Amino acid sequence: MDKDLLDAIALLQDVAQSAGLEIYLVGALASDVAAREADLPTFRGSQDADFAVQVDGWGTFNKLRSALIVAKFEPAPNI
Repeated sequence: MDKDLLDAIALLQDVAQSAGLEIYLVGALASDVAAREADLPTFRGSQDADFAVQVDGWGTFNKLRSALIVAKFEPAPNI
């Protein structure tokens, strides 16, 4: 797995944790990580990471979004 991707995941986890939120890795990369942890072959190579996070409202969403932008994540133009 790409070091930049691992660094981005770790940074996202730190930002979410400092906001008191839990994040969940989902999608193809989650399957790859689980397979690697179990010493099983991976079936899909993915260079993106999809996450789920539950927030209690738009205020919390905007707080997390702002914290991620400060941490140098680039927002999607349509969100």
